[in-house]
Amino acid sequence: MITIDTITKFISLVRGGMPQASAATAVGRDVNALRLWIQRNGMEMPHVRKPVTGDVMSYVDAYRSGRMTQKEIAIACGCSGPYVSKMLAQYTDEHIRSKQVKAFRQIIDHIKQNGGRPKATARLLGIPFNSTKFYTYVREQGIDLLTHQFAGLEYGSWLVVAGDWTKQGSNYFVRALCKKCGNTFDGVSLTNLRSGKSTCCHNCSIGYTHGRLQVKCLTTGDTFKSIRNFADAIDMSDAYQTLRLQLKQQPSIVINDREYSLIHS
Repeated sequence: MITIDTITKFISLVRGGMPQASAATAVGRDVNALRLWIQRNGMEMPHVRKPVTGDVMSYVDAYRSGRMTQKEIAIACGCSGPYVSKMLAQYTDEHIRSKQVKAFRQIIDHIKQNGGRPKATARLLGIPFNSTKFYTYVREQGIDLLTHQFAGLEYGSWLVVAGDWTKQGSNYFVRALCKKCGNTFDGVSLTNLRSGKSTCCHNCSIGYTHGRLQVKCLTTGDTFKSIRNFADAIDMSDAYQTLRLQLKQQPSIVINDREYSLIHS
């Protein structure tokens, strides 16, 4: 015998997303018998309601955090538990990846604008960081962040800009802009920038005393009033021209374990 409780349950199942035949089986009745009972009692045969996927997906965060169960989401969306389970399984990974990509783009954009390393940048922005997933995304997109690792650092009149850099021992040689003259140079020693040994480019740093170039020993701090005076002091007078050329072409030179450079302003 078909009762009102049977009909109520059948209607609820169908409207929750279950096919009519399956719902009829669930309540232990033939679907045609149920249809006839509904028609005789002036009721309308229920049809499957296809809930909006967005309704279910709007509760993804609540589900992942444990604030709501699948059953509670089904009630809130007016659909069946199996439908919620199916949607979460089908779309959650895509939804999560979408959120991850958004976070990755924040990190990447910040590095491109301000320089830095991904992990440190993520910490600065308060974004959870998964190095494996981040670098996988970066490789997939063909993004090169290494050129921006030191960009934005400022030392004296130097501004490190995006570009290729090399590492030798514990030192890095980077691309940097001298703000005094506006020229950009490759191979600038980051160690010299950080220590203050170099505050601007070679051309801008040359000091003059009565028209003569001065030389400073970066190891001891001694200053020589001219390159000739420097050559005489280290017993290399015969190599004056060579020393002069080396000092003008290189940031510094090393002689007998001591480093020398033209004076920086």
